[in-house]
Amino acid sequence: MVLKFDEKYKETLINEWETLRKYNKGMVHLLRDLSLFAQKTFSKDVIITSIFRTEERQSQIYESALRSGSIKKVPKSAHSVWAAVDLRTQHLNDYEIKQMCNFIKRHYDKTNDYKIKMGDRKYQNSNTVIVHEIDGYGRHFHINYTGPTILINWSRETETAMRCHDYSGEVTKV
Repeated sequence: MVLKFDEKYKETLINEWETLRKYNKGMVHLLRDLSLFAQKTFSKDVIITSIFRTEERQSQIYESALRSGSIKKVPKSAHSVWAAVDLRTQHLNDYEIKQMCNFIKRHYDKTNDYKIKMGDRKYQNSNTVIVHEIDGYGRHFHINYTGPTILINWSRETETAMRCHDYSGEVTKV
């Protein structure tokens, strides 16, 4: 499993990861499972860019979108209650992003107690993961999850991963 932290905020993210392990074990397992899936399927890392966020930081992030009129008010953040994590997408192509969203939806949507209520549904129709862009911060995965840890049948998942990998030649790079 290769789960990494954004180099710019690595020290803070490592500390937040330790706290997340105490408050939201289901999310920790989801991220470990997603990391294993991404590594087995595409030989790609999962890179965490945000775990915890204060309401003040949330306002700073959405300030530009608020000024431009693309949003009417700053959304409440699931990050402030240890229920959300953001992941980088810039090193992934559209096909890989879609497969990772499908993996999360397939294994975690039914047990998620903290459902997503906003965002771009281009890649998925999921209660747990969206891919969206915030003015000035780029496109990223936003994952909301509070729920149990899930046991995944990895032999079956590996078969799915192999089919995904074989199909990857038809993917357009982003």
